[in-house]
Amino acid sequence: MISEIILPQDRFLDVRLTNLKRKNFIYGKNGTGKSSITHEILKQYSESHTVLVFQGFQSVIAENGKLNAISLGDKNSELQPQIDSQNELVKKLYEDLTYLNETNDNTLAKLKKSKEKSRELERKVENFYKKAASRIKNEHSEWTGIKYDKNDFEKDINFSNSLSDKEIIELKKNEKQTTMDNIKRTYINDVKAGDFLDSVNHIITVNITESAVLNFQSKEKRNWVKEGLYLHKEGELCAFCGSKVNKRRLEELNSYFNDEMKGLEKKIDDEVLKINNKKIEVENIKKIDSNNFYPNFHSEIDKLNLEIMDIKDNYTKYYELMLQALKEKKENIFLPLKKLIIDTPSDFSGIIQKNNDLFAKNLHFNDNLEEIKKEAQRKLKLNEVSRELNENDYFEMKKKLDELQNHEKEMQQNFDNQQNKLSNEEQKLKELISKTVDESKAAENINKFLINLGNQSFTLINVKEGEQKGQYNIKGHDNVPRDIETLSTGEKNIVAFLWFISKLEDNDIETKDNTIIIFDDPMNSNDDTVQYLIITELQKLLRNIGKRQVFILTHNVHFYLNTRYQWWNGSSKSNYDKTTYHLIKNGVKTQVSRIDNKDDDLKTSYDSLWSEVKWLNSYKKPDMMLNPLRRIFETYQKFNKIEDMFYNDTEASKLFNVNSHSIDDFEADLNGKNEVELMNKVKRIFYDLGAEEHFNHYWK
Repeated sequence: MISEIILPQDRFLDVRLTNLKRKNFIYGKNGTGKSSITHEILKQYSESHTVLVFQGFQSVIAENGKLNAISLGDKNSELQPQIDSQNELVKKLYEDLTYLNETNDNTLAKLKKSKEKSRELERKVENFYKKAASRIKNEHSEWTGIKYDKNDFEKDINFSNSLSDKEIIELKKNEKQTTMDNIKRTYINDVKAGDFLDSVNHIITVNITESAVLNFQSKEKRNWVKEGLYLHKEGELCAFCGSKVNKRRLEELNSYFNDEMKGLEKKIDDEVLKINNKKIEVENIKKIDSNNFYPNFHSEIDKLNLEIMDIKDNYTKYYELMLQALKEKKENIFLPLKKLIIDTPSDFSGIIQKNNDLFAKNLHFNDNLEEIKKEAQRKLKLNEVSRELNENDYFEMKKKLDELQNHEKEMQQNFDNQQNKLSNEEQKLKELISKTVDESKAAENINKFLINLGNQSFTLINVKEGEQKGQYNIKGHDNVPRDIETLSTGEKNIVAFLWFISKLEDNDIETKDNTIIIFDDPMNSNDDTVQYLIITELQKLLRNIGKRQVFILTHNVHFYLNTRYQWWNGSSKSNYDKTTYHLIKNGVKTQVSRIDNKDDDLKTSYDSLWSEVKWLNSYKKPDMMLNPLRRIFETYQKFNKIEDMFYNDTEASKLFNVNSHSIDDFEADLNGKNEVELMNKVKRIFYDLGAEEHFNHYWK
């Protein structure tokens, strides 16, 4: 026996369901997690206990369409789909090997048909080989030779290859190509960009102090004076204004244009010279002469020359940017310029490698020209073969021929294989049938119970089909056979339930202390008579539980109340071996409440509504309290034949009138009331009706 169940936290507020007894009743509406509890029992205890679960007819009853019967029992219902599938497979195999069908497409017919078609197509293919070989030899004997025949053509088929117009032109050019003399090689200097960028940036960003003695209005005037300084001596006349040059003026000018500035100017001039020399070196790089190459490589030479020009252009732009910066610095000698940020252009190493590779290919072409010419002739011949194949749909024709020839060879083997397969599948069917279980004892017990259904009763009639067991036809209460498709969900459910009850009478299951029996909502589309039968059998089980542990989970209040006959008798005793739980959902998760005494338990469906209101009130859920309260008022109004429950309260009439609300707006008119205010309004309504005792009885 188990004493607790760990509950999934995504569904339940409680961590565990504890204080479990030998007999456990769990009541909760649909969606409160009853099936989750069943799942957790199986998950947590199926290895250590024998867990038997009844969850409806699906796992106990399967339909046998071949016999118009049901397969009774968990084992038989599990096997039935496999037996049906196996029966169908055996039937198809037998028909394929025994009869010629209407479309003549089974194994035997295919063999006969393929022999006739393959011979016809073989003659057609042979004739094609002869004509194609003759046409190619007559038109291109320089490629084929004078002895080319159908056998040669057939051998060439595996090597055939269609050529584009461009490829044909190239190959014909190779076929007629003459040897070049005196192939010259073009060398390309591996000119590097040089590390000018750092030195240029150092020069243009340097800051030298400008003398404060003189002030020039612009850089142009300053540079003009600088140039003229070297043309004037002390005591001489100025070449521009004619005035005498005095000593003080010369000293001021020499102080302004000092040695630091002159040194920087020299660095600029030196750097400009080096960059210009490198520019000249790049400009001297020449294009590759295509005349030194066979025509096959001219397009590659053109591409390579474009790359050379691009790199040269990049180098030129690179150097021009630095020269421009140096020029600007020289013109603004005292002004530090921004650092140049430019990428160093790619060098010529890649171009050199490509040039070397092309030269090597050119030499190889020259050295192997005779072989290349022969290869060109071979490819041109194979192109003609490909042309014949394509124009005459050879590949489709050959594909069909191969299919027919293979089909002819395979059909006899396929027939033998199919025969072996039939034998194997028949054996598998026998093995499946041998696993079926005799359910005659259970069926006998079920029939005894079904008699009690009166004019709704029906009987299970054992069907014997070979060695398959557990198959039953249905006969109505009027002794007329019924089609199994007419069985309702409720009828299937009662048969499954009675089978489950019958299996519980197994002595081994009945006496084992580690046996757990679960009824997960056993009521399913059943009428009153069937409900009474199920309730009676469950009460009998509860009285004779032995060492087994039982869980009964339901959402049906009528079933809940009637099954637990005298449930609370002896509840005050220490050895009371029953427990009751109610599951109530707060909108997201479910609260598990253990019911410890009779007064807290449900007595009617009406009680369950008050119980739900109490629980929601304790969790401060006024919006969710409205729905059960409306149903309480509706029930009370109908039972007491009251015309207007809310004659003294207009707001209550809108709030609690069930018919004025759709199913999805039950909290639409709450108007901010909390749970206390809501229940005070309910209290006043009952008091106004003179039903204060009724209210106080349910709202203690």
